[in-house]
Amino acid sequence: MKKLKNKWFYFNSFLMYIVLIFVFFILTLMFIEQHANSFLISNFVANKWGSNEIIEVVVDDASIQEYKWPWSKDKFGEILDYFHTYSSPKVIGFDMNITSFDETNPNDIVFAKQVYKIPNLVLGFVPQHVNSNDVDNKFMEEFAKKYSLNVVNNTDNNQTIYNSILKPKDSLLKSVNNYGSVKIETAQDTGYVFSTINLININNSYYPSLPLKMYLLEHGTNDVVIDLNSIT
Repeated sequence: MKKLKNKWFYFNSFLMYIVLIFVFFILTLMFIEQHANSFLISNFVANKWGSNEIIEVVVDDASIQEYKWPWSKDKFGEILDYFHTYSSPKVIGFDMNITSFDETNPNDIVFAKQVYKIPNLVLGFVPQHVNSNDVDNKFMEEFAKKYSLNVVNNTDNNQTIYNSILKPKDSLLKSVNNYGSVKIETAQDTGYVFSTINLININNSYYPSLPLKMYLLEHGTNDVVIDLNSIT
């Protein structure tokens, strides 16, 4: 009769099996999961169409490659004016943060004047965290008064990693009626975007993402209620 292996052999085999499963799980999370999630979301998740009365202008990589970049600000103004004049949408979103704005450049001034003519336009801003000594508190107070939301937070979470924003030039700021954050978080290593940041807390004032601000503007409200698993 063939002698059965002792119990330590089976115990060690079981431990080896557990270790191999654990290693495979870690490698899957590191190298496979994000790519698999991106493939499934891109090909199998149902997409809900937005409102036909909302226009969002996005400068994509293909446009940048086809046309000489950077574009002058008056070109952006022409694009926004076209949609504002001929489409008459309830809301226009311009998915870009205007960081370079020359108050002595005629093209930039034309853009600011065009923005002023479109009260239902939403522009993007970028939240940031800087040294506390570098925060322009007076500016942030004025920005909060004009652009923050009326929020009721029914959760215990009021944490924030931001204390300022990338400040727009005064000439542009005076022309803009609506701002939304264009801050996104990409998955580590792959660069995929799986979720957006709908609300940004800066110094206990809440600001919407650009899409959320467009939605709120369409429905004529700045009131938001934060619950544990939802935003209303």
